[in-house]
Amino acid sequence: MKSLLLPFLLSLPILGVFAQYDPSLFEPEPGNFPQQNYDPSYNYSSNYALDENALFTQPATTQITNTSYALPPAGFSPSERKKNAFSYYLGFSQPIDYGLNHLSTGHRFELDHDYGVLMEFEYRRYFKDFHIGISNMYQSYKHHQLSNVTGYPGPIEVDGYNGVFAVMAHVGWSPQMTEKIFLESRFSLGLAYNIDEITVFSSQLKDEYTEMIYSAQLGLGYRFDNSMTLSVIWKLLGQSTKDRFDNFLFHSAGLRLGYDF
Repeated sequence: MKSLLLPFLLSLPILGVFAQYDPSLFEPEPGNFPQQNYDPSYNYSSNYALDENALFTQPATTQITNTSYALPPAGFSPSERKKNAFSYYLGFSQPIDYGLNHLSTGHRFELDHDYGVLMEFEYRRYFKDFHIGISNMYQSYKHHQLSNVTGYPGPIEVDGYNGVFAVMAHVGWSPQMTEKIFLESRFSLGLAYNIDEITVFSSQLKDEYTEMIYSAQLGLGYRFDNSMTLSVIWKLLGQSTKDRFDNFLFHSAGLRLGYDF
């Protein structure tokens, strides 16, 4: 009996060493499982598959949204701004320094004016907070008085008007200050066709000319629903000088109604 057990007892340390490197020696084979509870046609791995789409479509729970990991409330961001915009500007204008030169003597008369009107149609293309575009402007006002006339102690009542038709290209910056309010800033440069006409007593002077025009504007805008905007704007406009009508500089204040799309 001892001769039968002795080889078995001597083989136990050897089997223990192999078991450290091959644990399957002590694991039962699949064929040894009871067959009455095993269905070969059932996909047992399907219960452990991760549905990635369902993970992202689950509704947020109160526990998640009330923690510091909750998303900020929805609001306007520059990436949501529409790429294009049309607008119409309407305001009053008033010359700052505008004179009339007597060509034969070189004497300069001062011209006073009534308040005029300025209208502008504009197209913009946005690049985040910056924009470029073109505009078509019309401005007109009436001449009122002529002063600094030699031999006359006071101003002289005159008749006439100034009309400006301009096409301008512009660049601007309109950052969003709050969810609804944004800044309006723009610089423009273009060409202007001018008609100047003035009647003094029985004499009439008239000039038609084309020259460079520039403008700068600043204001604040309000965004209603990310499509309609309303802005309050102040403009400063100027033109290059001419022989008869020179120092053309005026300013304007008005409203801009825009539609972003």
